[in-house]
Amino acid sequence: MTRIEDDVNSGRVAEVEGHLGEQLDERFRKIQRSIKRENLAEVGQQVSQVLQEEKDRAQADASRSGQSVTRLAAEFKAAWPSVSSQLTAEVDDRRAYLSMLDEILAHGLPDHENRFRDLLQQRSRDLIGELLNEIHAAPREIEDRVAPINSSLLRSQFDEDRYLRLKVKTRRSETVNAFIADLRLVASGSWGEDDMETAEKKYDTLAEVMRRFDSSEHIDKVWKNQCLDTRLHVSFLAEEIDDHGRAHATYDSGAAMSGGQQQKLVIFCLAAALRYQLADPDEAISKYGTIILDEAFDKADTRYTRMALDIFIEFGFHMVLATPQKLLQTIEPYVGAATSIENPSRQKTLTSTMVWDESEREEAGEAESSAALEFEESDAQ
Repeated sequence: MTRIEDDVNSGRVAEVEGHLGEQLDERFRKIQRSIKRENLAEVGQQVSQVLQEEKDRAQADASRSGQSVTRLAAEFKAAWPSVSSQLTAEVDDRRAYLSMLDEILAHGLPDHENRFRDLLQQRSRDLIGELLNEIHAAPREIEDRVAPINSSLLRSQFDEDRYLRLKVKTRRSETVNAFIADLRLVASGSWGEDDMETAEKKYDTLAEVMRRFDSSEHIDKVWKNQCLDTRLHVSFLAEEIDDHGRAHATYDSGAAMSGGQQQKLVIFCLAAALRYQLADPDEAISKYGTIILDEAFDKADTRYTRMALDIFIEFGFHMVLATPQKLLQTIEPYVGAATSIENPSRQKTLTSTMVWDESEREEAGEAESSAALEFEESDAQ
């Protein structure tokens, strides 16, 4: 001890300052309450080992902190290059970044962010939520519009003891489903400050949706049309039903039908849709009743053609038909006059008109509705 005191007194060993001496004394006595000459070296070695471990941990923490500072500074420079052009992404410039943070806080930017987030939450809930509701409600609205058409279809048999009924089926594409999922993400949940990561994700999603809405690129225009045109979100099925509404056959296309059956299906749907558009439900006759059909029955047989004509007559339409001469005998009971148009020389068109009197029409079996007929030879022009 005397030698140590001599070394301290001579300056060969620096004297420990008072507060450091107190801390070292606390560390020594934490290991050994009674410090004597015999245990001083051993206790000192243990204290040194503890200090070295703490130093190593502190250096590791400093290294990690430095890496975090470098990463955050690099991200800040990438996001805001104009305000950080004079700074590097190194730890040495950390004080400059902290000064910039103090300036941002002094100008109240966090308050502006909170107000912006509140406004964005309100707008997204109101506007995006409203758009989402309209998309979900669209199939039901289409069903409501189809209901009067189905009522019109019940006015005439589609086949013997069978009627046609249209059924709406929701069928959204993957693109539309992804769009709806984005709208749900934006409109639902909370944008609160306690979940900034989620709020930023919602904002990024909303920004991308708005960018595509505003884009003039062809691919984005196609995407916008697919997402917003709700008519594309549904498909239609045609069912053959009996008097009790039971379905006996269902068609999702005309692929399994003959050409005549396809035309018949189209004519029935067309007639019902026209009546829905042109006549009130309780009106026997449409407000505008003249329908022009150009070669509408060229693929249908006699039975299907007459059945289709029956439905137009049932719906109160006056028909002007352009058809080949081969169908003249089939449609004769439904018309009151016919005009033949020919151009055999391909230089001059010849026309002739034939009018049936009432007795001829009755003999032909015509019961209701007069119509005009235009027909043309399939090889005339």
